[in-house]
Amino acid sequence: MNEKTLNECSREELLKIIASLRKQKKFGLVWEDKPELVATECTVKLPVVKEVPEMAVVSAETSAPTNIIIEGDNYHALSVLNYTHAGKVDVIYIDPPYNTGARDWKYNNDYVDSNDMYRHSKWLSMMEKRLKLAKSLLNPVNSTLICTIDEKEFIHLGCLLEQIFPEAKIQMVTILINLSGTGRTNEFTRTNEFAFFVTIGEAKILPIVDESVKSKSVTWAHLHRSEITNGRAKTKAQFYPIFVDDGTKRIVEIGEPLPVDVDRHTVKAPDGCTAVFPVRDDEIETMWGCTPDELRRRVEKGYVRVGTYRPNHPQKYAIGYLKTGVIKDIESGVVEVTGYDDRGAVIAS
Repeated sequence: MNEKTLNECSREELLKIIASLRKQKKFGLVWEDKPELVATECTVKLPVVKEVPEMAVVSAETSAPTNIIIEGDNYHALSVLNYTHAGKVDVIYIDPPYNTGARDWKYNNDYVDSNDMYRHSKWLSMMEKRLKLAKSLLNPVNSTLICTIDEKEFIHLGCLLEQIFPEAKIQMVTILINLSGTGRTNEFTRTNEFAFFVTIGEAKILPIVDESVKSKSVTWAHLHRSEITNGRAKTKAQFYPIFVDDGTKRIVEIGEPLPVDVDRHTVKAPDGCTAVFPVRDDEIETMWGCTPDELRRRVEKGYVRVGTYRPNHPQKYAIGYLKTGVIKDIESGVVEVTGYDDRGAVIAS
């Protein structure tokens, strides 16, 4: 039967078309649904899980099973679990086929390749059925679904998740999988994949404190940038005097940046103090690692320390400081401050 144009349709046919259009989504992801054999079978056949004792995963300490592995089609597994665990699952992690066009997944027992004009519809049909089953398993009060994907379907997956989980908070994060990148012809190098986190109800993201970090001492970096490329003239804000009390070996004052045409030897230090500038042993003037205002803030918190006195060097005192990453670890509690040394610097581990 040949398709009719709108002009050839009867009034009744036009009304049916209008009614059908009104039922369609006004905004969101729309695709042509493709029936799936396994889903159709489950409407008339009940999947059954058969125990295989010799394949049991048991604890090393007791003979009691501690884990369950269900081997088989994921649609069957999700369907079976909905009879016993509906609304009881805290976390679901899904690593679906990425639909790259390679022979990596089948739909209705046929491989889906890059030339299939319905490959996105088939992928979305497959994902929608399984995500709906997964949703019915998740605890509506506090649970999380995680789904990894790459750039082939991440846009479609994001829209699909928003449609299925309108009440949830959804966030996509980037996962670095190849630092050097995978080269592709006439395309940008790919270094990453993505993970969608769907948090439901009271589910929250909490920081993980690595206990192994607490056992390590913090690393103090040299405040003095000694590379020739970091010469004094490179910036007007990071060549300034740090006045160190020669008795207490504490920083008592931080001066203002010195203009390039002003000789550092003309700067007069307070009584009993030494003016310390970032100067290499070959007398080349460079710069400090941060501006005066930022250094003052770090000194106040104990994030700067004075090293040994070196009378035969152009820079009389070595100055160390904590970089931003270490400071974040201290202020988030990952690294513990246990006290301060006699020069005002933190003691942390």
